[in-house]
Amino acid sequence: MHNMEKMEKNYTLEIVDDVTVVRFFIKPGPDEIRMSIDEVAAISASGLRLWDLSAGGWDLTTEELEEIADYAKIKFLPPSKVAIVAPEDLSYGLSRIYEAVRKQENLQIDIFRTEQEALAWLRAQSEKCSDTML
Repeated sequence: MHNMEKMEKNYTLEIVDDVTVVRFFIKPGPDEIRMSIDEVAAISASGLRLWDLSAGGWDLTTEELEEIADYAKIKFLPPSKVAIVAPEDLSYGLSRIYEAVRKQENLQIDIFRTEQEALAWLRAQSEKCSDTML
């Protein structure tokens, strides 16, 4: 594993109306995704999260997706509501695999083609979420 301390950040992180939004500039690798999970876990006050893969998507193996899902389960405690924006077909399909391996009690996760759809879903019937997760 690479030294994450020295990795350059290829994403932005902001909180918009209680939703923690992570936008990747390029296709992230497993280490960068773990780094973003760590950062979100440290600052997010809400369990509402949006992960935007529009700029580069992701191209990870099933094993890498499972490792990231397991890592997120450790870093974040439910209840949580997570939206992944993946407009490109490969990333959308991989996100569906991630959704399947990420299943956890009191976690809602869904995949969207646009940020607008994702935000609408996150805000709809907003549940009481006090912890965070990818």
